[in-house]
Amino acid sequence: MLSTSIFMMFLSINKSLTTDVYRAIGESISGILICYVAICSHSVHSVKWKLLKIQLERFEQLFYALKYQSRRIMSKVFIVVLIWAWHGLIGISLICIPIRTWQEKTIFYTANFYISVVSTNIFIMNDMLSERYMFICSKLKELTEFPCMTRSKLKLIIRFMKATDEMVDTLNIIFGWPMLFCVNSTVVEVVIETFYLITLKRTVGTLILSSFITGWKIVVLVIMVMSCNAVEECGKNVVQACYKLHHKTANKKMKSQILLLATYAEEWRPVFSAAGFYDVNQKCLNSIFSASINYLVIIIQFNMMVSIPKNT
Repeated sequence: MLSTSIFMMFLSINKSLTTDVYRAIGESISGILICYVAICSHSVHSVKWKLLKIQLERFEQLFYALKYQSRRIMSKVFIVVLIWAWHGLIGISLICIPIRTWQEKTIFYTANFYISVVSTNIFIMNDMLSERYMFICSKLKELTEFPCMTRSKLKLIIRFMKATDEMVDTLNIIFGWPMLFCVNSTVVEVVIETFYLITLKRTVGTLILSSFITGWKIVVLVIMVMSCNAVEECGKNVVQACYKLHHKTANKKMKSQILLLATYAEEWRPVFSAAGFYDVNQKCLNSIFSASINYLVIIIQFNMMVSIPKNT
């Protein structure tokens, strides 16, 4: 999708290449890629989706104290999807990116709606995982204050950690490629829309609303990335709580068991990956923004070179 979007951007800049043939090829490739991503994330991983459902049910049984969380977060799904659907309709009507045919509108709106669904699912799952990791951390802090540790309690905490680790692995398998698609396509859309905002002449009202739509895409991308980063930070807090408990415990036998618990926590620390290409956390935001600025500068310079009349 990244290469296809850049290809379509190049065609829109260089007017000599914007023929019906090139446009049809670009629309076909974009449609095929969107369908491919949807099939990979849902059909190919259908077994993983069933496993995810089983793990969620196990979560409700294991973390029985947090049952309210699953009901509380459902309201966020409806709100986020509605806002993104409104954004997609307004984006097409305001022509942030000049769209001429209904095929382009369909591809643009489908891609944006798919991004909204994936981003919402990732945000919901990360919200649940953050609550679970904070629950584990609170139990460890209680044991730090009252170090009457038993082997059964240690095994129970290890069960908690193992369940959350399996959930993170399943989410990486299901949402790895969709997450890569969401990040890359959002970056490309933001670069293209910013380019048109700078180069095209618009009214003040249209310019403000178009800037709001572009900014909203950046906000959604940051929220998705930071939700993954929040889970990762919660995992680090669990490791720190284990080492604090190890420091405060006087029993040598318990110290060795707690050290083993800290080793498990370090090994099972949650990390979200975009299909193995890069880790999705706060550090990747710097790379995303710097790459977007570099692409934008290159495109503007290329457009200036193309628009300069040649000396005959």
